[in-house]
Amino acid sequence: MSLLRDFIDKRKVHYTIRLKDNKQKRIQLIEHNEGLNRNYSTPIAIIFSWRAEIIKDFANRILKENSSKIKLGWDKEITIETEDAMRVLVALKLATTMKERTRIDEAFEVLHSLSDEEIAFWSWKILTHKNKALTAFKVMYL
Repeated sequence: MSLLRDFIDKRKVHYTIRLKDNKQKRIQLIEHNEGLNRNYSTPIAIIFSWRAEIIKDFANRILKENSSKIKLGWDKEITIETEDAMRVLVALKLATTMKERTRIDEAFEVLHSLSDEEIAFWSWKILTHKNKALTAFKVMYL
């Protein structure tokens, strides 16, 4: 029975943000699942170029408000809380569908004001329904 309890343990799943600055800046959100026989790492979202810098600033703002002493920097991989990871996931997916920086900033202000329950709902919708969910988010909030 303890094996099953360990398997269901919340700490077996965690999220990291990987920031790379090679020829082109990129940010990845990665989900890590600790299985019975091995660990699984799955990239959930990735973003490149100038949008990566915006996402980095947004993630730093979230981490700072949660009184975290972690500061994101290039060429690092940092573990973050699940709630923060879901907020970053929605931000990553939204930023990939927008071309104007001002519109992305506006979307991030909306994201920042949403509750954790609303973010959980939108991250679930985005992961299951992809573009339809992003369109619905834009219609409702932007």
